Amino acid sequence: MKKSKLIASSVVALTFVGLSIATTAALFSQTDKAKTVLTAGKIEVSLNFDQSTGFKYYSRGIEQSSSFACGGVASYDPQEHKVEIVNIAPGDKISFYFDQVDSSTIYTKMKTYSITSGVLIDALNITIKEVLDGGEVDIDPSWKDYAPGAADKRIQMEVEFPYVPESQDDYQTLSGDILLTVEAVQKTADVD
Repeated sequence: MKKSKLIASSVVALTFVGLSIATTAALFSQTDKAKTVLTAGKIEVSLNFDQSTGFKYYSRGIEQSSSFACGGVASYDPQEHKVEIVNIAPGDKISFYFDQVDSSTIYTKMKTYSITSGVLIDALNITIKEVLDGGEVDIDPSWKDYAPGAADKRIQMEVEFPYVPESQDDYQTLSGDILLTVEAVQKTADVD
């Protein structure tokens, strides 16, 4: 019987010691959390036709009101993001503007350039300039580094079909394309 009381007393004592240690351990515990939120940056750049200034038409050096002297016109289709010039004739010149808007949130490398195609392009003088406060400069097609949102530009495009005294019949009904392009990559990208 003594042995059974001794075992019972030992069990009670061990249970009490165990509860004491558990309670003490709970009194000294601590929990802490830190949350990390990640948001990827973005590159966002656009070329927007300036509809407020529209088109300036010239025929043989004289500014026209809403079309070329021979009836040619230009239009902008916002759905296709396309300027279309129809019935341009020798002696005609047109001028219009795009705004390059940079909404990027990271440092970027960008370049702005044009690509032309079509037989009519051979007969045209195409000028693309960046408009600055002090005047205009030719668009430099090389890569440049920009801070986030710092690559906004105003771009003027002029297309002229020069008037020459000899016949230019070879260019009748032909067409050509001018693709104004702005290309942007993250600043750390390898570019050629």
